[in-house]
Amino acid sequence: LVVPCYNEEAVLPETARQLESALQSLIDSGRCGASSRILFVNDGSKDSSLEIARRYESKRPDIVRVIDKENGNYGSCVNAGLAVATGKYFRMLDADDRFDTDALVELLQRLEICDTDLVVTLITEEVYHNERKVDEIYHPFSTVKKNHVYKTDEFYIHTHVFDGEFRMHGLTYKTEVLRRSGLHLIEGISYTDTIYLYQPFAYAKDFIVYDLYLYHYRIGREGQTMDPEKQRKGLIDIARVVELQLDEL
Repeated sequence: LVVPCYNEEAVLPETARQLESALQSLIDSGRCGASSRILFVNDGSKDSSLEIARRYESKRPDIVRVIDKENGNYGSCVNAGLAVATGKYFRMLDADDRFDTDALVELLQRLEICDTDLVVTLITEEVYHNERKVDEIYHPFSTVKKNHVYKTDEFYIHTHVFDGEFRMHGLTYKTEVLRRSGLHLIEGISYTDTIYLYQPFAYAKDFIVYDLYLYHYRIGREGQTMDPEKQRKGLIDIARVVELQLDEL
């Protein structure tokens, strides 16, 4: 589990506590969790994010590791995490978003026996206005069977995806699939998550969708990359990502 951190001192302690608690509950119960690892990737933060992550690494060296690097934007954090990941599956969590704890525990248990190249879980969007949550939007992926193994070469995405169901935040890839695909995200720019979505998918032989609302994606917070003003300023980055996709196709 890779958690990129850039100036996230306000939310990082809560994120770290939740992940540690979920893993510890599995370890204590003997169900699983002992093989799980959390990689905090500090992306040149100027606040106390690195110190916070280091404290959790010192407290739980058995499950927490910190990677400290110069700022290179989101893609560089994915690359840094993938370079050292040792687990069977690879998963991202933005430090300012969150997992549902019960869904995380359930997913970790299922991954102990799952063997598909890709695991898809469901997404909840939390809508904020003036730093206050005003709505939640659920994306149920209603056009697919849950707990059913699909062969990727028999699955025509365009007949199923209408509501952004296939997004980086819903994907848990096998680590070997990411490496076999040669995944290396462009560094220094934003909006590279679509590359993470489509490039490895071409190398996955099968996938399964679990009915777990795991990822809570926060919308409307000041300064996030999905803010319309940020997107306007990032049009060059978006164009580079689209160009790379076309080259790959």
